[in-house]
Amino acid sequence: MLERGAVTTREKTERTRCTFKAFLDSSKALARDTLKWDVDREDRHADVNCVMADGSRLDFQLVEWLEAEQMRDSIRRERAEKDIVSGLLKHYPQPPPHLQSVVLEPKPGIHSPSDNHLARMVKEFGDLIARTSAEWPQHPEWDSLQGCLCRDLKKWPTMASYLSEVHFNVYGPDPDWIMFALVGGAYDPGRATRALCLAVGRKAAHYGAPDAAIPLDLIVHYSRAAAYNTPYHSIEIYQVNEVAKWLAKQMPQLLNVLGTCPFRRIFLLDERCPGPQVFLVYPGFQRPE
Repeated sequence: MLERGAVTTREKTERTRCTFKAFLDSSKALARDTLKWDVDREDRHADVNCVMADGSRLDFQLVEWLEAEQMRDSIRRERAEKDIVSGLLKHYPQPPPHLQSVVLEPKPGIHSPSDNHLARMVKEFGDLIARTSAEWPQHPEWDSLQGCLCRDLKKWPTMASYLSEVHFNVYGPDPDWIMFALVGGAYDPGRATRALCLAVGRKAAHYGAPDAAIPLDLIVHYSRAAAYNTPYHSIEIYQVNEVAKWLAKQMPQLLNVLGTCPFRRIFLLDERCPGPQVFLVYPGFQRPE
């Protein structure tokens, strides 16, 4: 039995296929030079095998720009929030009198509650909203943008083990009246760029010296990290083309440490909407036509 969240061979193949299609869609020149291609199902050194327009062979290796540990934490939080909100809404689909919406602030490292914990949380949440609804008319200051902020959750121990605060607001639901706070706050953009260099370095170190028989290119692709990792945006780097230029400048130092590069070319591919963008980062920076 597969673990929850495990990727099957079929899913991996389909993901590889979608990424390479986005790579070709991002450049007419790259698409024109590729006669035919397919995913390497024999688990050789390449992810994609190509026959080029001139009859030559070219292989591609793919690596995702992604910090896996941070992604696991983000997915764990996302799953926990979904389970908690759906469990509460099942019992309280509409807010009680005076309450319009409530925002839940999760504790760091939040995880999905067990059925027993969720049942206790539902009961405690019902008690909290009943008390808040009853006390609302006595607090006219709550009828403002500040609302009613509840940080002392000692009376509701199960909720306190998952939440740091509960904020009742006067503005309406969006779309449900119970929701979790959006992820925000300060972040280190260097964490994202370090993950990018690490992804390239690991691939280069793994494959070692280049294969003289069939050239091998590397595609570093960016998609899920936009949702599950902290941003790469900084004062110096904001657009993805600026990331590509930055990475191109890092490549000599990165490859000097490794002593060799198995890849003829290295591309940075942004798979996100409204359309994929690709940049050559080794050797040198270039935006393919």
